[in-house]
Amino acid sequence: MIIQLPPSLINKIAAGEVVERPASVLKELIENSIDAEATKIEINIEKAGLQLVEVIDNGSGMNREDLEISCDSHTTSKITTLDDLENILTMGFRGEALASISSVSETTVASRTDSDKTGASVSIESGRKNHSNVIARERGTTVTVKRLFHKIPARKKFLKSETTEFRHILSTFISYALAYPNIRFSLSHNKKSVYNLPSVSKESFNEELKVRVLDLFGSDISTNLVGINYSSPQLQIGGFTGHPRIARAQRSHQLVFLNNRPVTDKLITKAVYDAYQTLIPKNHYPIFFLFLNLNPSLVDVNVHPRKSEVRFTNSGQIFNAVRQAVNHSLLKFIKKDTQSALKEYSSLTQNKHKAQGVFSKVRQKPFLVPSRQGTSSQAMTFSREILKTNSTEPFEIYAAPRSFQVFNTYIIIEKEDKLLIIDQHAAAERVTFDRLKEQISTKSVEKQVLLIPETIDLSKPEFLSVKEHRKTLNDLGIKILIFGKQTIKVEEIPALLSKSRIRELLKDLIAEISQEDEFSRSKNIEETENLLLSTLACHSSIRAGKALEREEIDDLVKRLLNSQSPYSCPHGRPIIWEIPKNELEGKFERH
Repeated sequence: MIIQLPPSLINKIAAGEVVERPASVLKELIENSIDAEATKIEINIEKAGLQLVEVIDNGSGMNREDLEISCDSHTTSKITTLDDLENILTMGFRGEALASISSVSETTVASRTDSDKTGASVSIESGRKNHSNVIARERGTTVTVKRLFHKIPARKKFLKSETTEFRHILSTFISYALAYPNIRFSLSHNKKSVYNLPSVSKESFNEELKVRVLDLFGSDISTNLVGINYSSPQLQIGGFTGHPRIARAQRSHQLVFLNNRPVTDKLITKAVYDAYQTLIPKNHYPIFFLFLNLNPSLVDVNVHPRKSEVRFTNSGQIFNAVRQAVNHSLLKFIKKDTQSALKEYSSLTQNKHKAQGVFSKVRQKPFLVPSRQGTSSQAMTFSREILKTNSTEPFEIYAAPRSFQVFNTYIIIEKEDKLLIIDQHAAAERVTFDRLKEQISTKSVEKQVLLIPETIDLSKPEFLSVKEHRKTLNDLGIKILIFGKQTIKVEEIPALLSKSRIRELLKDLIAEISQEDEFSRSKNIEETENLLLSTLACHSSIRAGKALEREEIDDLVKRLLNSQSPYSCPHGRPIIWEIPKNELEGKFERH
């Protein structure tokens, strides 16, 4: 039997698509304020939005008649015809936001226009609307959403911890505050101020954006940005991408905006990654804040209920334009850095040839192979010259070392009836991980006090993550002092990390923590510990491309072969590749 669903159930179904969590409510309300041309948006949150989400703006407001129907399903002031739908420039247009929100909460909307002498308010609880009341207020609109999902426990149980939900709220707030630096934004949580961002007025959007980036993400990022400026008849690309030196091991601080709407688009992200392909290490990701302005008729923003995904009519052209714009800006900006780096690399390469070892000695001298007529004593003399040895024993001259390094990346050793090829970085990761793990399990982490504490500016979500997991970091041997509203000082680190780049290590560690959705609930203590130790081990380990002394090679191989897990690094990557002797003999047809 087919029945007509009642409006209350229809709205709850729509709410399931639009209102996923408290941050979804905030998104819809901020977009309404922006569409109302507000220059000031004040946001008040309580208990990560479950108790209260309130947005107050000074926008154009609504008269009493509009207010009465504003929370009804499919009511909007944004579109009236199909042509309007195909040329959307406003943030909202579907007419579902307030209806969906009010169906799963206690919602009050109060508003006033310039032409009205008084304002009006209307309240809705679980879809039931009360008649509007006359109130005194200034121009603009206030939407107050209380007790979200209080009558839908099935939805509520799928929410994460208060800390995680507030992190989503921060992410939403940051996206819109970044996209609209000309608007004054403020945010409070549990009656405590989190952000108070003044409006920014500069000659260009990129200049305004850079000020807002400083306010939101700190100087470490804002001072390492590469400006983008690309223009074609139908597409303009602006914003910033991060200098390769601040690339991270996690995909954090990557924001894309289409006609100032925050979107998630794999095509655009891939184009940016391609532009960085030869500029950052493998498994590192760039920071970027990308703004695309495109003719709205060439994009469909209506493919997702929350309008977070889009579909382009000419995706190939968009991809090429983004890659070209980012690549051009990067290469232009870092040209001097690249030239300097090449000179330094050339100098290092020349000095590296002076290192000890048979193979580096050979590279310094012309390799004059003795002719077939040459005697064995001539060959021995030649070899002795290379080795600078006075030995006359042929075995000592021609015997291959039991272990040696190739390409400054791999170690080759002979073990029983096989050759072992070892990735030196993966091996060092395993060795360092095991040592850190043992020290932590026995509560004997060897610490080193930094002579000059490392001061690091963080974004607000990162700062909150550090505060939440400060004890965990301390158990790992990292002592952190809270310094200012978004700044930390690193005072102690594990002694095993003494040669690490502390700032880069902490940035990656914090990004790892920040990106763990429901960090403490989704993983047990051991899994959490292993995750962080893997990141620490990666930073403190020998890198690929580093020439090793004989003692370093022997020590690394010895420690690795004594490990309980010598065949994979903490991230699961293989360490050792074995070549059996009979396989090698087969290659030379020695049967």
